[in-house]
Amino acid sequence: MKTKITLFLTALVMATGFSSCEKAELLLQKIVLNQLITSSTWVVESLNENGVEVNTQFADYTFQFNKNGTVNAIHPAGTVVGDWKEDLLERSIYSSFSTGTPALQKLNNTWYVTDAAQDYLVAKATTASGTAYLRLVKRK
Repeated sequence: MKTKITLFLTALVMATGFSSCEKAELLLQKIVLNQLITSSTWVVESLNENGVEVNTQFADYTFQFNKNGTVNAIHPAGTVVGDWKEDLLERSIYSSFSTGTPALQKLNNTWYVTDAAQDYLVAKATTASGTAYLRLVKRK
């Protein structure tokens, strides 16, 4: 009986330890992703909707992702504020602009990150009309 209790307690401690390690790793990833996204302004290098490039609609925009979960779409005509959040388990970023141009409405989606580095982010989203591919690059 004592052996069963010892094995159970050992398993419980190990499970808690692994759970804590996973949580710590997710927290670290969140901090790194948040720092990457919020450390600079970004431009849309490419937005492809069902094989059609529409990135020219974003030629005058820069985007600033803020740590408080807002994103500023900065344009010479004015700034539009939207929302964003990351989901590390899904490797995704959700963005939403409730107002603004039809171009900004194209960014209202959950974007699944397929590739990223210090100066770019590539993501894919499923839209009502098909698949969209987005490439953001840090503004130089």
